[in-house]
Amino acid sequence: MQKLIQSLFSARQIAHEFHLRSLSYAEHVALGDFYDSLLELTDDLIETHQGQYGIVNDYLPLKKCDDSNALSFLKNFSNELNTLKSSISSSDTHLLNIFDEIMALVYKTIYKVENLK
Repeated sequence: MQKLIQSLFSARQIAHEFHLRSLSYAEHVALGDFYDSLLELTDDLIETHQGQYGIVNDYLPLKKCDDSNALSFLKNFSNELNTLKSSISSSDTHLLNIFDEIMALVYKTIYKVENLK
């Protein structure tokens, strides 16, 4: 769960930075919606997890972004999340539901950044 939390926290920060640097209005708005929604869903996931398993105390430091643009970042983030999904037990369907909402948000934002100009 620590790596998943690190990834979610890092992605929110990175998306905010891309949002502030964007020269495209559509991308600016899409990334703003993304980081706001990601913060809320991350909070839901962590609080639900902590209600079941106890407080997570040891957060890993934020990761740096090696991507040169928002679209590349989002696509790499979606791949990373797909790998990290296995950190949630298949019996914890309530946590997987929140995780799936996060994945839907990522894919919806990819669509907006890639296609809405």
